[in-house]
Amino acid sequence: MTDAQIQAWADEAERGYPVEKLRRIGSSTKGAAAASVVPVRIEPALLAAIDDFAAAHDVIRDAVRRYIGVA
Repeated sequence: MTDAQIQAWADEAERGYPVEKLRRIGSSTKGAAAASVVPVRIEPALLAAIDDFAAAHDVIRDAVRRYIGVA
């Protein structure tokens, strides 16, 4: 992210956004109905391994980069 990019976003925001074209932020529905949040039991050792993996790898940014096709 560069200063020029931030300034361009700020300028865009100051001009305003067409409210009718804005999308709701959040998870999109992939099927016919809204998705449900389902609690999952994970033993402490596996949860620790997941936390360690997430800390060692930038999984969210990597997933977004793959999704939008940016290296």
